[in-house]
Amino acid sequence: MLIQILRKKNEQEIIEKQNYITHPSNSSLKIFFYADAPHLIKLARNNFLDSGFKTNGIDVDKTCLEEILRLNSGDLKIAHKLSRAHLDIKGAQRQNVKMAAQVFSNTNALAIRWCGEKNLLTSPQWKQTADILKLFNDWFDIFNSNFKFGHCTSSHAYGINIDEQNKIIANMNEFILEMRVGRRSTLLQFQKGILVCNKSLIEMFPYILEKYSSEEFPIKYLLTRRLNQDVLENLFSYLRMMGAGYDHPTPVQLKYRLRWYILGKHSEYVTLGANTIGDNSTILTEIDEAHNNVHSQATNLHEEEIMDIDIQEVENNEEVRPV
Repeated sequence: MLIQILRKKNEQEIIEKQNYITHPSNSSLKIFFYADAPHLIKLARNNFLDSGFKTNGIDVDKTCLEEILRLNSGDLKIAHKLSRAHLDIKGAQRQNVKMAAQVFSNTNALAIRWCGEKNLLTSPQWKQTADILKLFNDWFDIFNSNFKFGHCTSSHAYGINIDEQNKIIANMNEFILEMRVGRRSTLLQFQKGILVCNKSLIEMFPYILEKYSSEEFPIKYLLTRRLNQDVLENLFSYLRMMGAGYDHPTPVQLKYRLRWYILGKHSEYVTLGANTIGDNSTILTEIDEAHNNVHSQATNLHEEEIMDIDIQEVENNEEVRPV
């Protein structure tokens, strides 16, 4: 289904295409589709550095970043997150999410805007470059939130500042639909993936609130990092490491390793140097503890009511006399 959406050539078809399916065993449930946001930010960075973006008839490329890097060569660094390695990406570096996010960082956007206003840049496209970096930075913050409150408005969990977050998503949709990569005349796959993610997030959050939120367990926000495939990649890495040198398990071995994983066996294994971000959140255990506390309180209240009833029955029973 997701592949069919991404194959659509007409931009309007991508927006109007249904981005979810009903659950195979329960027609009342919906399964929404997402492209992997970290993968999208890497593809956007690669295309920006390789071919540049054309927006509103203006060609925007890495020229401003090159000039900022030149200004960084002195003792005072204007953009401390930018280095030559960020612009001359080769081989495995093109798969590094952190370096892609650092290129599309608010720090670089502010540095380009400040230098442009001070006439330190020769490129006339410094405003467009700063706007593009800022937009991708805010968009990725929305789709990579791991805490209720982040370091800025866009990095809060989705739903905390939903009006501002939806405004950023709308701006990204408008930019992606109008922008072209290099001399391409149609949208590339990463552009279609961004449109799919934006539509799914905006439609899925109200669905979750309506379907699962309650007075007892209200849902107020969504941690969007749970929507990317890092969690799944970490699971696969964990299962492969269980076999030591046998990192390509057969279906039977995978079944037993998954059972061991659920039971906590080989829990000392960790993934080091992986191209993913670990998740040490305790939100699931906190929800389970809250559920147990509510159940325990209800049980204690029920026992107290039974004890009160028994005492009253004994007091009202004339046949019972103190010894």
